[in-house]
Amino acid sequence: MLGAMTTPAHQRLAALDWMRGLVMVFMTLDHVSAIFNRNRLQEDAFVDESVMASLFVDPGNPLHFLTRWVTHLCAPTFVFLAGTALALSVARRLERGDSNGSIDRHLSVRGGLLILLEVWMSLGSMFPVLQVLYAIGASLLCMILLRRLPTWTLVGAALVWMGAGEWFTAAIGLKPTMGQEDSVVTSLWGGLVFVKGFVDLPFTLPDMLWMEGRDFFLAMYPFLPWLAIMMLGWAFGNWLSVWRTQEDVAQSAARLLAIAGTLALSIFVAQRLLDGYGNFWLPRGDDTLLRWLQVSKYPPSLAFYGLELGIMALLLSCFFRFQPSEIKSNGPLMVFGQVALFFFLVHIHLMMLVRLVTTGFEGAPPLGLGGTWLGTLLALVVLYPICRAYRSLKQAHPRSLLRFF
Repeated sequence: MLGAMTTPAHQRLAALDWMRGLVMVFMTLDHVSAIFNRNRLQEDAFVDESVMASLFVDPGNPLHFLTRWVTHLCAPTFVFLAGTALALSVARRLERGDSNGSIDRHLSVRGGLLILLEVWMSLGSMFPVLQVLYAIGASLLCMILLRRLPTWTLVGAALVWMGAGEWFTAAIGLKPTMGQEDSVVTSLWGGLVFVKGFVDLPFTLPDMLWMEGRDFFLAMYPFLPWLAIMMLGWAFGNWLSVWRTQEDVAQSAARLLAIAGTLALSIFVAQRLLDGYGNFWLPRGDDTLLRWLQVSKYPPSLAFYGLELGIMALLLSCFFRFQPSEIKSNGPLMVFGQVALFFFLVHIHLMMLVRLVTTGFEGAPPLGLGGTWLGTLLALVVLYPICRAYRSLKQAHPRSLLRFF
């Protein structure tokens, strides 16, 4: 019964799983495109003028831009929902009597594992790359201390960073880079924490798989800008845990997310209209749609926060608002969303195996845009029964190591 007094922290909330599952689908599209699409538009920010000009000369190119653009929703949603899941998990564990020390140890293992998994995933690159698993793992380690602060303190700190982060990174002499020699980030601190960049190592890494030895790595997701998103997710999870019934959760969450999403998108529109501070030195240039949508992701700018978190909040609001009383537990979005890390690891290895078999990593990838969309559908069809079987195994062994995946 919806009105029964049941603490939401004791339950899985379908809307969260659906949202996570949706961005898993978008993520698959992005990675299929990255591995197989010969015409993929690689640049996201600081795009050369000739590249942007070609978007309007070739009518096929805007679809490549938009195919990549829609997937930008993935990383902020992953990080936000990781914070939400953390808050609900901590509330659940505290209610059953777990100590703060045991929770801290769990977070240490979880965060460290994600960073190690990122290193493992980098073995498939030409050089080590720290991406979203690193950002989430490092943020979880920070939350060991930050979770003890009042919720509104974390919300305020997150919003301050989102608004002033661009000013601060400029003030300490850092600037986002696409890898140009005159703007490479050589500081380990800067690359790991603040802005995207290549970071020099004092030694040369050994050859691994097809990756030649390198004396640098690329920090794509410095964790501090993403930690701000996790702190907002933590706050949202705390609010979910105190709304006492499923009906309260659905109504209150939908209303809060609708307001927050509208405000976030208003910030995005204001920044793009003013076309100044707030997009990490990436001017709009003109009034075309693609220029409006071209916001800095590496690192996240105020415009990026407003656009992506605004879209996510409105979508999640709809999921809460229209969540039925009887939930179909085996729907694809539900299944993918409940085993997100497992899905992430398996789908990357599966696609790399297909690429190895089909092209041997030599020559141009075999697919265009249409093939990319079809390949994404086929990948999801293959992954669904695998993820469903893994979910059943995980549920049958809730205290095993599987709980970390």
